[in-house]
Amino acid sequence: MLPLGRVVRWAPLAVGSLALLVFLLWYWNPAYRYDEYLVAVARTQLSWGDLFRVITEADPAAGPLYLLMKPWTALSSDPWWTRLPSVIAMAIAVGALVALIQASVNARAAVFAGLLLITLPVISRWAQDNRMYAPATACAVLAVLSWWRWVAGGSRRWSVAYGAAVVGMGLFHLYALTVIPALVLAALWMPGPRRSTLLRTIVPPAIALIVLLPHIYLNISNPTGSPSNPAVSLRSVVDLVDAGGRWITVAAGLLAVAGSVWAWRFRERRALVALGMGWVLIPFVSFVGVRAVSEIPTLASRYYVFALPGACVLAALGLEALFRFWRPGAIVGLGIVAALALPGQVSVRSPGSHDVNTFRLGLLLRQPELAGLPVVAATRTLELIVDASTYPVRVITPPTAAAQPVVVVVTRDSVVNAGIPYRYADSSWRPVLQCTLGGARERRVVLEVVAMPGAGFPAGDADTLARQLNAAISRSRCVAVPPG
Repeated sequence: MLPLGRVVRWAPLAVGSLALLVFLLWYWNPAYRYDEYLVAVARTQLSWGDLFRVITEADPAAGPLYLLMKPWTALSSDPWWTRLPSVIAMAIAVGALVALIQASVNARAAVFAGLLLITLPVISRWAQDNRMYAPATACAVLAVLSWWRWVAGGSRRWSVAYGAAVVGMGLFHLYALTVIPALVLAALWMPGPRRSTLLRTIVPPAIALIVLLPHIYLNISNPTGSPSNPAVSLRSVVDLVDAGGRWITVAAGLLAVAGSVWAWRFRERRALVALGMGWVLIPFVSFVGVRAVSEIPTLASRYYVFALPGACVLAALGLEALFRFWRPGAIVGLGIVAALALPGQVSVRSPGSHDVNTFRLGLLLRQPELAGLPVVAATRTLELIVDASTYPVRVITPPTAAAQPVVVVVTRDSVVNAGIPYRYADSSWRPVLQCTLGGARERRVVLEVVAMPGAGFPAGDADTLARQLNAAISRSRCVAVPPG
């Protein structure tokens, strides 16, 4: 039997490994979400020169991720491969959170925090997505852990790790930098000389921000973000903090409030409470405030995923308080959270939670027969029509006349709902294409070929395109039928 000290020492690795196993469950869903296709195919399969131009002139926000994923996707662009870095990164975030609470409270509270983070459906959601949110979350937690070790008297290597993690936060997502003010707030409550603690808190990220200046400049010069940018309202604010279900958000929130009240009674816990509260509230207030006075997109729930480890810090203190007063209560509380999270955990792993139509359209976009045809896909919200090969460089609302812009749309309604004018071509292109793609797990999609104002059509007809698709895509059965 292992000594207790050794078990405690291995807690971050053990809980992090458990997180890895949970995040791996059904992560290989074959349907890309829309922006996943950008990372796996549309961006990373560009030449290095073209990719650098896209990053510097149009899409700098995800640029560092594109650069890292380009050699990775050279081996395979299948979802099971392109999502692995995110799965691993989110598991690292869990392990780092356990290490943080173990260093600041005890191993039991640390395990509570790790298990809470694992149970949140939204964490699994972004662990199983090949974009920047899992790496940014991992960098955020590593930054907080390194900061705590550094201000608590650790060696200089922790300051280097702290600054490096802040650089990673900024490169993967600038919004994650809202964690830094939370560290300044917590520094005010740390034991020891305040001036020294504040300097240790401020200097490494200040150096990191200098390193990040080119990236920040590119993002200011070429702003991007969610095409769905709701105004500040009760609904948008509630959606922002949704952890994967309203009831699990309420349950975790109640634990967090109870944990904050209980832990504040102890002077040595106040820095951790201030850290958790700042980690949760500063990004929230910042995002709501910025959106209230500008058009900058900040109210998408994925932008708040970096703050959820802070909520788990406070909720873990709530479970620790329950354990102190009534030991079975902590297990009951954790079980209630897990039960409430189960439907959400199942949902994020279901094919319906992915943008199946975009995945199907992605299959078509990858065919050489369509290389000369700009193909337009509907976003998940069906509010905008975007060119999948250039998004978010160009949003077509409506498009200007261009050379031979032929459009394949997933549904006619997506065009009509967006209020974008289009016309049918002559009778040779009037039919729609009904396609069945795949083998044992068939995927059906109906495609229309329509023209935007000033657009032309390629030589041939719908029957020709159907034959091309059938020849290009394995086990594809596309037929041209009259629209009904």
